[in-house]
Amino acid sequence: MPEIEISSDLNELPRLVEFVDGFVEANELSARIAMQLTLAFEELVTNVIQHGYADTSGPIHLRLERAGDRLHAALIDRAPAYDPFSTAEPDLDSSVEERTVGGLGVHLVREFADEFGYERIAGENRVKISLRV
Repeated sequence: MPEIEISSDLNELPRLVEFVDGFVEANELSARIAMQLTLAFEELVTNVIQHGYADTSGPIHLRLERAGDRLHAALIDRAPAYDPFSTAEPDLDSSVEERTVGGLGVHLVREFADEFGYERIAGENRVKISLRV
């Protein structure tokens, strides 16, 4: 299973994108899947860096696996416990000026993923996403 470990630093995002692009190319996946994976990981990792680790630092592991027509992705970190899918859906009906900042990235992950979930195991946050390719 291909995986990468990055540090909790926004400067690591290009390495993340390179990792996803390499996986997409090696598995001959569509541009749509590439965009969805990149968006999902960028949003979720940015949340971990800015909110999870906040004033500290730590490792973030990313794993990708293709199993037939399914793609499984996992993000694992050691930040304080937080389920990104526990947040309320953003208010998409209000004007941009009235909306609360944030929440759109996780909303998009919910929209395109066939399955998604969160677990806290042995001091680690584990976010999992599955999509049909």
